[in-house]
Amino acid sequence: MTTTETGIVVTGVLGDDTRYARTPSEVAELVRALLTTPYAELRVGPEAHHLAIATTPGWGALTFTTADDHVDSHNPDAPPDAPLLPKDAAGTRHYPTTASLPLDQVSEAVAEYCLTAQRPACVLWQPA
Repeated sequence: MTTTETGIVVTGVLGDDTRYARTPSEVAELVRALLTTPYAELRVGPEAHHLAIATTPGWGALTFTTADDHVDSHNPDAPPDAPLLPKDAAGTRHYPTTASLPLDQVSEAVAEYCLTAQRPACVLWQPA
């Protein structure tokens, strides 16, 4: 992932820990941390939207939320035994198995979001 320093701040909420990244190396470090946290949220810039990320070894799921849009990642080929991933920090709600993606696709989507601050186009989406 490459970014340029533009003054945009990437904010990651990992449980009770909030982290901020401004440089490409800080963003890369934050993304690595997000991908090893069971549930996290990511915000880029001052926009009123965010990307929620749930992971388990090898798998992940995403929710993209704006005032007008609320969608989950979609994997039409998700196996029926895909892991149960938390849809909230408390772990009281879970993603449908059709939201489960291989972790490399989640990583690609997170990197795209950090670059564009828009809903990642590299994954499919379904109504949340």
